Amino acid sequence: MLKIQVLWFCAFLAHAYSKDLSVAFRATLVNEIQPNFAENLRRAFNNEGIRQQNMQKVKYLLFSNTAHSRNSCYMSHKKIQMFPVPEFRVNEFKVDLAEAVIHMNLNLGNSTIVTDMEIVNDTMFNGMYNVSNNNLKIDFIGLSASVVVGFAPDEDSFVPKNYNLQVIPDEIKINLLENNVGTPQIVKFLANDYSPATIFKSQLNEKIRGMLHWQLGSVLVEYSVNELLLDEDDEIREYKDYLRKRVLKANSIIDNLVNTAKSRKFLKDIEFPTDFMLPYKQEKASVMSKLTGKGIIKDVANLTRLHDWSLLETNKSIMAFGSLSIKDYKFVYDYKTEYMNSKIQGKISATIYKNQLNVEMLTLKDTCQTRVEILSTELSDIEIDISGLGGLSWLQPNIRDIVIGTIHVDTLYKVERHLEKQLTAAQKGSSCITL
Repeated sequence: MLKIQVLWFCAFLAHAYSKDLSVAFRATLVNEIQPNFAENLRRAFNNEGIRQQNMQKVKYLLFSNTAHSRNSCYMSHKKIQMFPVPEFRVNEFKVDLAEAVIHMNLNLGNSTIVTDMEIVNDTMFNGMYNVSNNNLKIDFIGLSASVVVGFAPDEDSFVPKNYNLQVIPDEIKINLLENNVGTPQIVKFLANDYSPATIFKSQLNEKIRGMLHWQLGSVLVEYSVNELLLDEDDEIREYKDYLRKRVLKANSIIDNLVNTAKSRKFLKDIEFPTDFMLPYKQEKASVMSKLTGKGIIKDVANLTRLHDWSLLETNKSIMAFGSLSIKDYKFVYDYKTEYMNSKIQGKISATIYKNQLNVEMLTLKDTCQTRVEILSTELSDIEIDISGLGGLSWLQPNIRDIVIGTIHVDTLYKVERHLEKQLTAAQKGSSCITL
């Protein structure tokens, strides 16, 4: 039965995408209009980058404070700055008007993140609590970005809609600017178990995506669809109708998949047991307090498409890409701890109101095999409520930082892998017709 469904879906795909542009219009679009448009857009993109660079008053990117707990080690990062601000140097720039996508390979150069970092650890140095205050320097060497941008007509202009974006450094170097005791051990620990590429991944992707959207959007919107198609009404109508159908198909593909995952109850709350190590001062010495308990990542099933998706088709595959969001995404943590022989218990509730998962869904035409991959996730507008601290209420700022850090790294990793696995499973266990 499943084999029949797979074969039916392959035939369905062939039919759905057979409604192409007319042969003559496609030839005109690809051979006459597209080359000049691509070259002019590339030149305008480069010029806009130079213009924005000259107008730039702030020479660094500012990241949000974060903190993390690993085993018996607490680390906090504050005053996080990245400089110089990455610039987009184009290695490859290709436009496909029929697919309404731009393929870009960008060189972002070298950039450095500097943070004020505090480490409190009870095992790293001879079993004693140790406080190390350092300026952490992280060099990202050879940053590059591989991007597919989906765009669409809006009235008479083009606007970028979706970004299939991956930012990758060739090399990462970690240095402590102050030569405190234990520096070699700290650097080794950071390099092996505490990758900066992971710590700042979501914030870095969000910054780069925002910069790219601003620079590309500023020039793409200047192009008139009507002028590009020489004010030929029939061709303008044909082109816009064709792109509109592709958007509807992309939306239908991901909506059906998400709805199938929900109806089959594949998207469930995720248990997240963890211990947090929190430092505090006692008689001029640093002491560690351990918060133990069980966390739950809730409302994952409230997954929904954020806006219109984009579609990229080849002879062998169909790729839909765009953004999903979890409405009222929550992290709830019931904790217990001890302070001066007093037992304390309470609850930490974090609600992430703004979250955007940038997703790629690839389907092979011959087998209908599907792979869902979350390329990056952007989180912001996080509200945290802490109850039950009692005499430890002054620890709230530390707890808030470490919970936000955990949400950006550890819980985010679990959510991304859970959604990838369950969405892929939903497609495998459902009728291909629904896609």
